[in-house]
Amino acid sequence: MIHVLVIHHRVEDYARFKAHFDAQKVEGKKGGIISYQMFHKAEDPNDLVFLFDWDNIENFKKYAGSPEFQREQKDAGLIDQPEIYILNEIEKGSL
Repeated sequence: MIHVLVIHHRVEDYARFKAHFDAQKVEGKKGGIISYQMFHKAEDPNDLVFLFDWDNIENFKKYAGSPEFQREQKDAGLIDQPEIYILNEIEKGSL
């Protein structure tokens, strides 16, 4: 089952964060990321929201809990701890 994660966090500088994020895509894929979407608030490009499709929750917890990931997040300029919501899809439709 694919799990959707909604992650919200603020960064010091989007360009700096994005460079770190892009450099970690291969590791993210190895860690279970299937796909992602990145958004920022209309009034603040440093206030980010992600939608991730992850292969399973255990892989997410292992990836996000690793010392390497924690260090990378700090180096990328995260201001505070992210808000994380783990969701299971119950319905999808088009209108």
